[in-house]
Amino acid sequence: MNKSSFPGNPDISLVIKAVICFIVSTVCLILPACSEEKDAETPARQTLLVYLIGDNDLYPYLNENLDAIEEGVKNTDDFSCNLLIYIDSYRELPYLYKIEKDKHGNVSSHIIKEYPEQNSADKEIMSAIIQDVLGSYPAEQTGLILGSHATSWFPQDFLTITSRSFGDDNGAVMEIDELAEALPENGFDYILFDACYMANAECVYELRNKTDYIVASSSEIMDIGFPYSDIIPLLLEQQPQLEAVANTYYSFYNQKRGLYKSASISVVNTAHLDELASIMREITTDFGIENIYNLPKEDLQFLEKLLPENKPAFLYDLEDYVSNIATDEQYSRFNKVLENVVEVKYNTPSVFYGNHQCHYPLDKYSGLSIYIPQKEYPELDDWYTRLQWWHSVYE
Repeated sequence: MNKSSFPGNPDISLVIKAVICFIVSTVCLILPACSEEKDAETPARQTLLVYLIGDNDLYPYLNENLDAIEEGVKNTDDFSCNLLIYIDSYRELPYLYKIEKDKHGNVSSHIIKEYPEQNSADKEIMSAIIQDVLGSYPAEQTGLILGSHATSWFPQDFLTITSRSFGDDNGAVMEIDELAEALPENGFDYILFDACYMANAECVYELRNKTDYIVASSSEIMDIGFPYSDIIPLLLEQQPQLEAVANTYYSFYNQKRGLYKSASISVVNTAHLDELASIMREITTDFGIENIYNLPKEDLQFLEKLLPENKPAFLYDLEDYVSNIATDEQYSRFNKVLENVVEVKYNTPSVFYGNHQCHYPLDKYSGLSIYIPQKEYPELDDWYTRLQWWHSVYE
């Protein structure tokens, strides 16, 4: 064996060992860094943003909602998701929370961003928060829960009624067209409204290009809102179980007694809403706007009672309305489209209306309400022409 051979030359041996150690240590340093970089770039399975505007009389329930959401995360088997909660409460600054669950099953929420006092019902502010969350927490699926007061598409304070399409931040409100502008195009797989009256043909049509599915109620939602501890595990499954969410909401209220035994809920597939508008255009055109104005409404199923008892309702059950203005052939085609739009619906036998502090029967429920134009309210009809539904159905 000559001197240059590795085993017999201690100097060369030391050099080679040093080189090997350097290579190994370098690889060890590089591999974890690559792994961490890959993990950071890999989107989560789902990002769910819960946007709660409670700078109003709903503020006592916000902490209860947060606790219930945390409880729901505890009951979630596979929590490979981003769960963010934006809360704007009464006399408090808005915060963005992130809920996390460690490998031992411990759940915690911590503030990741604080905001100055701001109008959370402003479309620019809502849009900025949504874009920030979706940009910072990319995911394969995206969901949005919007919680606050709401009164369908109605404009602010019409007929002296305190109303808004969605949101109430210490009196500042958001109209339905502003809500649509605040939401990104095709931004969400689903939107759930923890807010009254949003399962409405005009509202879901306005938002049809913002989400694939909408879960909402056509009537009032009680002040305690959705049973979050039960629905969060359903929303965070591999595929969000929206039908199960609707059933859970209905079952939660249907088992109650007294005033709280009140619920209507539906799951709307927005992909078929243009078909719905098309058949509605045909039906309303053939029936005629004057006949619509003169249509007797006393026997129609109403889904809203904002005015006193001797005043008319504004929102009626969509199918019940169409059954009174369509031909038999049109009504058959309409129902086929409606079956594709409303994938599931549930309701209690009656629903509660806060302005009257009582229940009214809900005998007919198709999953969507609709406004019937009324000549005696020209200002409301004039505002109605701002809606995309009006342009597609009546213009």
